[in-house]
Amino acid sequence: MAPLVLAAERSCLCLLSLSRAVNLKLPAPPILQLEECCTHNNSATLSWKQPPLSTVQVEGYILELDDGNGGQFREVYVGKETMCTVDGLHFNSTYSARVKAFNKSGVSPYSKTLVLQTSEGKELQQLQPRVLRHSSGHPEQPLQEHQH
Repeated sequence: MAPLVLAAERSCLCLLSLSRAVNLKLPAPPILQLEECCTHNNSATLSWKQPPLSTVQVEGYILELDDGNGGQFREVYVGKETMCTVDGLHFNSTYSARVKAFNKSGVSPYSKTLVLQTSEGKELQQLQPRVLRHSSGHPEQPLQEHQH
């Protein structure tokens, strides 16, 4: 009986080792590129990239946007591109966006959340698109406005 128990213990150790190896191959969270993210009227363009030192292969990205009222996030893009324009947003609304990467091993953690403000309305269109702020998780950092 003892040899069977040892074999079972060895199997468990093998499985743990394989599990750890797979986890190491998950992509790193993408980085939203603030200088390329903007809103125009009721559209938002978002751009992201993998961290410069990341060596893990990425198969694609999942971009999520909330409903403009602080509600739940929903997928608005899944694919290989690193830039996406989302049309048909509500005017005069604040949206939160985030992106994650995926490969055969699984899904990365989310990027930092980007908060975007759409224009006030068709008759009050802003001439310059803007990013309201990039949420870094550090409340001591001032809000930044980025204009093109």
